[in-house]
Amino acid sequence: MPAISKLCRSERRYEYIPPEIFLSILDHLPSEALLPLRTVSKTFLHLITPRIFSEITINLAPAKGDHEQQLMLIKSLSTPSSTVNLFLNSVRKITLYTRCDYWKNEDSILIDGKAFKAVLSEHLAPFLTSLQNLETVDWTHCTVLPRPSLYFVTIAPWLSSLAKLQNVAITTKRDNYCKPTLEDYNLPPLHYFRNLVSLLVSCYSDIPIAYCTREITRAIAASPKLTRFSLRNFDGANHNIVVATTCTSLQTFFGNATIPQLIQLELGHVPLPAAGLSQTLSNRLKSLTISTPTGSRHLDFAWAELFTTLEEMGIKLSQLSVTGMEAAMDEMFSYLISYAGGLHTLEIRDIMMDCQEQEDNAGHRFWDQIVPHHKGSLKELRIYPWYEGEWCYGPETAAAIWQCWSLHQLGIAVRSVNSFWAKDKLSLTSANTAIKALDLREPYGLPEDSAVLILHDFSYVLEKLTLTVTDEASTRAEDMSCLNRRELRGFSTELSAEFKRRIIISKRMDRMLSVLKATSGITQNWPLKVLIAGIQLGGCRDGGSGSGEDGDKRCYQRGKGSGGIP
Repeated sequence: MPAISKLCRSERRYEYIPPEIFLSILDHLPSEALLPLRTVSKTFLHLITPRIFSEITINLAPAKGDHEQQLMLIKSLSTPSSTVNLFLNSVRKITLYTRCDYWKNEDSILIDGKAFKAVLSEHLAPFLTSLQNLETVDWTHCTVLPRPSLYFVTIAPWLSSLAKLQNVAITTKRDNYCKPTLEDYNLPPLHYFRNLVSLLVSCYSDIPIAYCTREITRAIAASPKLTRFSLRNFDGANHNIVVATTCTSLQTFFGNATIPQLIQLELGHVPLPAAGLSQTLSNRLKSLTISTPTGSRHLDFAWAELFTTLEEMGIKLSQLSVTGMEAAMDEMFSYLISYAGGLHTLEIRDIMMDCQEQEDNAGHRFWDQIVPHHKGSLKELRIYPWYEGEWCYGPETAAAIWQCWSLHQLGIAVRSVNSFWAKDKLSLTSANTAIKALDLREPYGLPEDSAVLILHDFSYVLEKLTLTVTDEASTRAEDMSCLNRRELRGFSTELSAEFKRRIIISKRMDRMLSVLKATSGITQNWPLKVLIAGIQLGGCRDGGSGSGEDGDKRCYQRGKGSGGIP
């Protein structure tokens, strides 16, 4: 009896764990581990069910999955007697995949479109309308052929009827090589949705003006409590070779309706003229992510007026991520110096100014004034210039970073640095066996040496360290000429040599840091995650996961002038 009593007490020990700790433990367990725990007791069933069924994915794109399995799932979800149906109240997020295409599955077997539509008409509505606690819709639509969808007209009204729905994300993709205009397609309707808090729209091409005015604008006007708005035009495309001709400006989206008090704003290749800018921005704005072509070429975007307006309105951002602001560098610096404290994340990507001297002067000012000004609040700092220069790691950079005691994540580019400075810095750690194991040779200060120098700038553990390799400054003139013509730089012997140089430097950094990490005594302040040119440490070495021809391509994945928003 005592043994049984002791066993019972041990099985019920979870009841003595504070609820917040127990829930935190459950949050870290995968779904496959949670499923058997549901059968332990009613208490476990009540706690775990919402975590397992909080999200659901419905694939209505037969060419991307098993259509029969999807139809069976929809039927089961819409049947009140189904055991799965009992947990639909726990669903908080639904991910939808739709597709305008001939009805074919992965084996290219023609599917009966009428039969598919009949099943959807009978079962999809009961299922969607039963999601009474649904809060988020993540809808991805693939445009393949210009033919109307069988279910667009019904899905949006059903979803919009849900009272608790607040967040909608629409992504339009193209998975073939034909390039008709989006005017030819039937895109996911947005005008049904009301009272949204978050609206995200991403499109692979130029968003049609009709879709902007009839769908997006109406959804914004019907959502007075909208706090997060994201619009990515030409998402995933090279912003330096495309031109926005149909996507309307941010001011037009807001129209004459009450301007939403946005907290987060994200724009990718969206026009932003100077007129009406102060009436468009919200005083509550805290997070701003903007991406345009380099120097906002061929796009009506008032970078200078944007930063001036932010300063005049007294808006103090906690997160700023920009790409393409080269023509307004002074205005950006003036804004960043206008307030202190509160800036937690700062990211500047693909810096490509017209001349080297101008870019170096901006880099000097950034590391000498801007970073120290926010040293007490910066938690994430990512600076990615396209060419070697003063924006890259060096003495000024090291001095500025050393002052940021709250920094958790750092992204920075490496370059050749002064050999005497590098030698002096390495001599401070010359007694370290790990440094000796690298067998570093003069002249010190090569780009790959910077990886070692950076690690010794921190007396604490970084969450994430990202190192990138820049182009040589000698390639700037040809690149700028291509940008002005909206052309990609053609293949040449010089371009091939530059690509190989970056690969070699990436591999050398990977080898050196791997040696350091494997040496005892060096891992005390080692970052939790290290990326080299976008690849996890160890992925750029010969024989590693990034070895060979494919690995060489992966070691340097940034698309020149891509302007993508991370």
